[in-house]
Amino acid sequence: MNTRNMLTGMLLLVFLFSYDLSNAQEEKEKYVMYTTIAIKVVKGKEKEFEKAVLAHNKQFHPEGTYQAFLRAILTGPKAGSYTWITGPNTFSDFDSAPGEGAHNDDWTNNVDQYVKHYGTVEHWKRNKELSFTAEGTEGQTMSQVWFIDVKNGKNEQFKKALATAIKVTKKQGTDTVHTYNSQFSGGDGRDVAMVFGMEGWSSFDDDDTFYKDYEAMHGEGSFQKFLQEWTGATNGMVQVVTQLVTE
Repeated sequence: MNTRNMLTGMLLLVFLFSYDLSNAQEEKEKYVMYTTIAIKVVKGKEKEFEKAVLAHNKQFHPEGTYQAFLRAILTGPKAGSYTWITGPNTFSDFDSAPGEGAHNDDWTNNVDQYVKHYGTVEHWKRNKELSFTAEGTEGQTMSQVWFIDVKNGKNEQFKKALATAIKVTKKQGTDTVHTYNSQFSGGDGRDVAMVFGMEGWSSFDDDDTFYKDYEAMHGEGSFQKFLQEWTGATNGMVQVVTQLVTE
């Protein structure tokens, strides 16, 4: 299967039935993708690891296509681990990514000594139709992430249900939501990632008016229908909270 869209197959159809080269180039330039690497750190060496990664990022990944970030996982089954993120990038960018020489030497000599285990490498392409940034939420360093397991053959049903929910959240205007599709199936239920920006832990104490707002927009009884569509298209999800690591 074409690696440009392992999950939905939509871009695979584009390539099979083909645009001309100019349209293909335009499509490539449109998408936003981030690459993530899960990292488990040697116990007690978290601060040393963070310092080494931040120094590495500053020297070799300060901005642009190969910009890198480090996020600490605070909740969920991988709490205490980290995610190293690069991007936004495209698959073509990997052909000229930093590699041999000073870049790899720095990671090997200064970072790797604190790593206990490297986990899954994942590529997440943003679904721009199901993503938006609410005004005034720029600079948020915490996020809640939902990793959603979409049932085989139910991707369109899931996207339609999600679109109705995103429409409500966008109208509320208080939360930033970015939706990403995994580009390679890992068989682990991490098909879609929804990333919600957070001001801090206090966000969980805010009054939840989503049910009321959903029914106000889509009509009485619509929320129950939404839940049926959602549960009919998914096998479940895992929720985690992450924090951007800064100096």
